[in-house]
Formats: sequence, structure tokens, C-alpha cells
Amino acid sequence: MAVGLTVAGIGYAVVRRRPPLIEKESLWPTKTDIDSSLLTGALLFGIGWGLVGLCPGPAVVNLATLSLPVIVFVIAMAIGMLAHDLWPARAAGATRKSLVNSTVADG
Repeated sequence: MAVGLTVAGIGYAVVRRRPPLIEKESLWPTKTDIDSSLLTGALLFGIGWGLVGLCPGPAVVNLATLSLPVIVFVIAMAIGMLAHDLWPARAAGATRKSLVNSTVADG
């Protein structure tokens, strides 16, 4: 792991100094705070990895083995990804609905 982190660190240091090949500018993440969504995601990832022994990339590759536990894991992972994508839309819809209801009640 240390060797992988070292190689990745050197790679990022080299890439940060160069202009991108295709885009106009590099879009590096700027968020540095640790919030509840980051901690929750890390916890869920760690639990899933600990229970099954696979992280997402190798799990998808292991689908070729047609192993039932791997198939169940990948399906559960896909459902989790969909839930993650739909959750903000659901929350925004609920906020929009409450705003409409309060506007109608006021007006």
C-alpha cells in the first residue's frame, strides 16, 4: 500500500504541474472538510469491504466467476449507488413541495 501511495503521489505531483491535454483547465477537488456524508460513505464502504472482502472494482471483475455471493454484492452495490444518486433529488423534491405548500397557504 505504501508503494502504491508513493507512486500515486508522485503521479499527482507531476500531473498538477502540466496543463490538461483535452480540457481547458484541470478540475481538482477543492472540498477539504470532513462532514457526515463523507464519514457515512466511508463507514458503509468499510463495512461492505469487511463483510465481503471485495471493493467495487474487483467485485465487478469477479462477476466473471458467476459466484452467487459476488453477484449479490454487485447488485447490492448498484442499488446503493442508485439510492445515492436519487437521494438528493428526493430531498430537493420534498423541499420544493414544502415551499409550494407554504406559498399556497400564504397566498
